[in-house]
Amino acid sequence: MSFVTLLMMFGLLPALAPPAAAGPDASATQRLRWTNDALFGQDNQFSNGITWQQFSAPARTLDDTSGTPAFGRFLARPLLPQDPGLTYREGWAIAHHIHTPDEMRRRDLALDDVPFLGMVGWSNSFYAFDDHNFTGFEWLIGWAGDLTQGKHLQRLGHRLSGARRPRGWRHQLDNEPILNIFYTRKHKFIEQPRFDAAVSLDAALGNYFSHGQAGLEMRFGRAPRGFAYVAAPVGKGLQYDATLRHDAATYTYLSVVTAVTRVLHAMPRDGNVLRRNNAWTQENQVRSEKVIRRLIIGLHHERPRWSAHLNLWLGSDSVDPDTVVRRLDTANNFGALTLERRL
Repeated sequence: MSFVTLLMMFGLLPALAPPAAAGPDASATQRLRWTNDALFGQDNQFSNGITWQQFSAPARTLDDTSGTPAFGRFLARPLLPQDPGLTYREGWAIAHHIHTPDEMRRRDLALDDVPFLGMVGWSNSFYAFDDHNFTGFEWLIGWAGDLTQGKHLQRLGHRLSGARRPRGWRHQLDNEPILNIFYTRKHKFIEQPRFDAAVSLDAALGNYFSHGQAGLEMRFGRAPRGFAYVAAPVGKGLQYDATLRHDAATYTYLSVVTAVTRVLHAMPRDGNVLRRNNAWTQENQVRSEKVIRRLIIGLHHERPRWSAHLNLWLGSDSVDPDTVVRRLDTANNFGALTLERRL
């Protein structure tokens, strides 16, 4: 028996409290994401995106979520399940996207190529989940057109990087407000110590994107409870953080997502909806593919206070190769790098 133990037994030294047990992470999350197709040696269709996101700390009810500039909870309430066993979060994101044709040096209107498009969007998401099920709703407002300054931002980026100067922005799509809603369901049907799998159903409706999608999401390695992080660009899918982390744990894992999307409308490939009097929307020769298959591979490293994610988006043709200029990357592959911190 040690001298220190004897002192504690006789009350001459206070007993040492055991270290507090670590519990579930109750932090809010902030993310900065950069999305670009340069990783695949391309510079067309979805060309560049910058996104800032924040998600609230987990809450026990939808009404208890707070801490972000999210509003529109009344829209989500009828669509989310009410269950005291679920975790609820809200989030917001602001993003700037640039979509471009392959022949950016052309000064004339290219009707056999996708259009120039700049987009700024603000989204609010609300979702409920546990380790087996996820339900989420999001609404997006934004703007497309020259007021987003896509031309000047891309020219600045190309000047700094030494890339070719884009010259066709005068033919970009017309200014148009954007309004979109998104709804997502997920269900985990396999859960093993180093592997899990979930099915997902997604729907989008609006003048930016309208589609239905079914997917399979798998994670390999030491992953937190909850669901895979899929770095969908704002406007393509719901923005969320649906992980149930242990606040002292480190996770490293691989995610593999396969999805089939039935596209009803995609502004970056189909043109304006509300203002259709521009030449590209009226006269273009591009035919969008209505069924797109995707493979999204993610590498994730999550520590107690920060995380890093790399997602690679690979897909089948999003436009018919027979209707566009030959050099166009019709599959529109791109990568997304996300840095994350918990508050």
